[in-house]
Amino acid sequence: MRELILVGGGRLAGAIRERFPLYSTIPVRGYQPGAGSSAGSVFVHAGSGRQYGEALKRASEINCPFIQAATERNIPMPLPREGGAVYVSAPNLDLNMLRLLALLRRGGDIFSGEAIALSESHQSGKTSLPGTALKICRLLDIPAQSIESERQGDTPHAYHRLSLGAGNSVLSLEMRIEGLDSYVSGLARIIGATETLGPGIYEAEELPGIFRSPAKCFRYSPGV
Repeated sequence: MRELILVGGGRLAGAIRERFPLYSTIPVRGYQPGAGSSAGSVFVHAGSGRQYGEALKRASEINCPFIQAATERNIPMPLPREGGAVYVSAPNLDLNMLRLLALLRRGGDIFSGEAIALSESHQSGKTSLPGTALKICRLLDIPAQSIESERQGDTPHAYHRLSLGAGNSVLSLEMRIEGLDSYVSGLARIIGATETLGPGIYEAEELPGIFRSPAKCFRYSPGV
């Protein structure tokens, strides 16, 4: 039987356990070392990293997709070797954030040489590295020291703000997420997108079909 095997017990893992049935018919089961797992299941790591290595090894042994949805705290979580099972790096599960990452991946270099400011905020309980902000830094080729971080309150919310340019021309982008439901619904979409993938390491925003909408082509017409 296909299952979502959930690795971790924090806030995000709790939301997945409680809310995932609203977005998918795949049952959720907590990961137990040594417990049997059926082929066709999908492992989702949303924990501290203590069980990362053994869960990844188990997923590879039975050729199950492994979705890494956590960022590092103090325990390294290295990528697997190429050629194994499907591995998806997803430091953010929200579809709108994945859309932004996809745009930056395709065209972030057009901002090369521009002044760039990046700030992010999460609830005060977040102790892991700001994985999404670090990824934005890599895509825009700016140092991680550029990130301005804020930690306030216990309400599960987050924002990422990008300011591109300076002086009389500044492009500002803000991505705001309230609650955890958008992460859970995004996870359901990511799992669906893994069904046709071959073995390899993937970034969540680059999964084929993740956004389910073909690219639009607009042709310029004078006078329109």
